[in-house]
Amino acid sequence: MRLVGRLETIAGARNITLSRLALAWLLHQGDDIVPIPGSGNIRYLMDNIESVNCWLDHEEIEQTDAIFCPGAVKEERYTRKGMNGVNV
Repeated sequence: MRLVGRLETIAGARNITLSRLALAWLLHQGDDIVPIPGSGNIRYLMDNIESVNCWLDHEEIEQTDAIFCPGAVKEERYTRKGMNGVNV
């Protein structure tokens, strides 16, 4: 959640949602990346669509890259008990 808080700072400075920031960032990763967002709510769907019009500047892309650089999140996906449930 500490990392998400840093993303909220970037999104807040642009007055956009976290989902729009995430999708805009993904769209800046190259033509071979195609985000597939899900939404069960028309308001969120429209926000997702608007991400194609959200152009991040070089600094915003670098800040977002740095927050979730490889290895930034190192915890197990599940608790030890949960890991037993997936045979790991």
